[in-house]
Amino acid sequence: MKLSLNWIFQHLTRSTDTVDVQALIDLINQKVVEIDKVHTLSLDQSLFAFVQYKNGSFVHEPVPMQLKNRNDQITDCWYLATKKNNQWTWATVKDLGGTKENSIPALTLLHNDPIETFKKIVWHDYIIEISSSSITHRPDLWGHRGFAREIAALLNIPLKPITELASQVPIERIYGKKAKKAEQFPFTIDIQTDACSRFAATHIKHITNKPSIATTAFLLSRIDIRPINAVVDGTNLVMLDLGHPMHAFDSTAIENNSLTVCQNQQGITTVLDGQKIEVQKNDLIIKDSCKTLSLAGIMGCKESSVQATTSSLLIEAAVFDPTTIRTSATYHKKRTEASARFEKNLDPEQASWALKRYLWYAQEHELIKQLPVCIIDIGKDQVIQRITIDHQTIENLLGIPIDYRFVLNTLNALEYTVTFANDQYIVEPPSFRSSDSAIKEDIVEEIGRLYGYQHIKPQAPAITRKTTVDHTRSTNYALSSLLSFGLHMHEIKSYAFFDEQFLQKVNWPAMPTVEVHTPVSQNWKRLISTLIPGLLKAVIDNSMQQEKTAFFEVGSVWHPSNEKQVIKEQLQLGLIHAEDQYSFYNGKKIIHSISQVYGVDPLWIAYTPAECPSWLMPYKSAKLMLNQTCIGYAGMLSNSIQQHVGRQVPNSIFVAEIYIDAIAMQNKNITTFKPMSKFQPVTRDITIWTLKQHTAQTFINAIKSVNKLISSVAIVDFLEKEEWPDHRAITLRMVIESYEKTFTKEEIDLIVFAVSQKISSFKAEIR
Repeated sequence: MKLSLNWIFQHLTRSTDTVDVQALIDLINQKVVEIDKVHTLSLDQSLFAFVQYKNGSFVHEPVPMQLKNRNDQITDCWYLATKKNNQWTWATVKDLGGTKENSIPALTLLHNDPIETFKKIVWHDYIIEISSSSITHRPDLWGHRGFAREIAALLNIPLKPITELASQVPIERIYGKKAKKAEQFPFTIDIQTDACSRFAATHIKHITNKPSIATTAFLLSRIDIRPINAVVDGTNLVMLDLGHPMHAFDSTAIENNSLTVCQNQQGITTVLDGQKIEVQKNDLIIKDSCKTLSLAGIMGCKESSVQATTSSLLIEAAVFDPTTIRTSATYHKKRTEASARFEKNLDPEQASWALKRYLWYAQEHELIKQLPVCIIDIGKDQVIQRITIDHQTIENLLGIPIDYRFVLNTLNALEYTVTFANDQYIVEPPSFRSSDSAIKEDIVEEIGRLYGYQHIKPQAPAITRKTTVDHTRSTNYALSSLLSFGLHMHEIKSYAFFDEQFLQKVNWPAMPTVEVHTPVSQNWKRLISTLIPGLLKAVIDNSMQQEKTAFFEVGSVWHPSNEKQVIKEQLQLGLIHAEDQYSFYNGKKIIHSISQVYGVDPLWIAYTPAECPSWLMPYKSAKLMLNQTCIGYAGMLSNSIQQHVGRQVPNSIFVAEIYIDAIAMQNKNITTFKPMSKFQPVTRDITIWTLKQHTAQTFINAIKSVNKLISSVAIVDFLEKEEWPDHRAITLRMVIESYEKTFTKEEIDLIVFAVSQKISSFKAEIR
């Protein structure tokens, strides 16, 4: 964005000649915004001349000029010529300090006098260039007056009241969404969308549409805005002055004197640059009873544009939804000066001031002889929160003592309303700063930056360090180490969205998910509710290189909730092991190792066929329970999915998901150091031949209940044979240990005998 320093100072009571420009630029860099570039503009008056078109030729007195004919030549109008390489040619925007080669159109001179007009033109200026990204959070700085306000505060000089630069026209406030025809405003306005929160308009019955005002053309050109004619230049001038875009319609082109601001319309229209566009449903438009008048906030349409014959205007200044404007501008590839500003949160109170400023310009340059009767302003009032902050808080946050008078002067200079009593400030931000001045810290930031952070001595805050243990982080680190180094699994990080094409390929079953409103693509539109599809894709992608693959992932999943449409985010561990002839019990060993990391011993409960997730194999899967809460599941991948993954993938795939957040809620006990017994433990392996209806977990729990001296029971091996249709063999390792003594043979035999008795109660045999 470009700014003219002389233009900025039109809002101040001093001129640029009275200030040190370099020092001012340094202050702006330090206290307002970073400036990308500043260059001095010096135009040589002797190289320019105004030429009038009369009687079929261009006339310049007293020196005749040889100039080419123009396509836009109008009798009695003035044009600007410039001297290059000792030859006179038509001036362009670039010749006046801009970067574009657009020709300067017909001009209106002050009192039709070239000499008097030359005296009013500013030939020396400073052009400031600022990156748009630097002021995204400050919509008030998208105009010259916003910078004038900051400079007034920096240099402690008065800012001209806006009333001195705006015509005094009564405002008729309408707090609904419709304005009816009336004698003072013969148009109906109907706002049919929430994407327009404020709409101000005025009707100029009689306007003299002149060629561009010469002084305005010079001013606009130096900041790269092409002059067009006096009416349109005025709308651009106000936008660049106050930072609020506006648009002028030829009021005779508005059918039935009816304006509607709406969405969900479609059709083809031609915009001002001559391009035809197809209006989309989400586009915000302004239309009459028959046609589209404007792609709102972006560009007007050709049919309602201001022409040389235009004699009456309807001018509007509105506030549109930033996201809607940004989306439409991007889709149609029409990012304009107006859309760039509407993409910010504009001040709704500024809309009517923009119209008043335009009317002042129109009066100043004799485009109108009489002001409109009123300005119609439709929409809700802006709600501005008052902020209460005490002086001590300001000093504490800045870390320095500060005079209360400086606080008052600073905030008043920035047009905040402030009252001070009992060492406390009540601050009401101006409407144009309400979006970025909402909390106490915002107010302190304004005081701090105007005071100058370079004047505040940097000092490290005093920190009292406490030795703490982050059990969650240390546990997750231990888990990753176990899976990566202990169990030789590979960690992956997959996308947060389901790959719809992959789900369709493997015939993944439907499940409740969270779908985003504006997806990047239709293939990535639902947030993942399980980590397994991503892990399965990793297996398929790597199965050509390896006979067996094992992956794990720790990540978030999202589930829809029935309560007020709340989305629940949950941290989970997902793992997958693919290997020919891999069994459920091999996978159970992995889960047992993971459980030890978290210090829990979950109960394995087999799924019934009705409740078994459709991607798991019935009778070879189980849910993991802890304190009657499900903390995960484990099992073999179902045949219905496996038959779609390809022949190169191993025929046995074990999958599991552990709900880490659920474990943390259930397992409140923090694992503390437990010393090893100084007495040697006793290990006994027991092979049990049992019916398949009895799980390994059943026997583990039973053996542990026999004697408190049995410290652990784990699966060592298992065996199933075709000739044992109803039975299986399970080998368990039992550890007996004491912290008080060494066991005698008789004590060990008694415990083993009791275990045998317990196992026999299940009609199982010990082999």
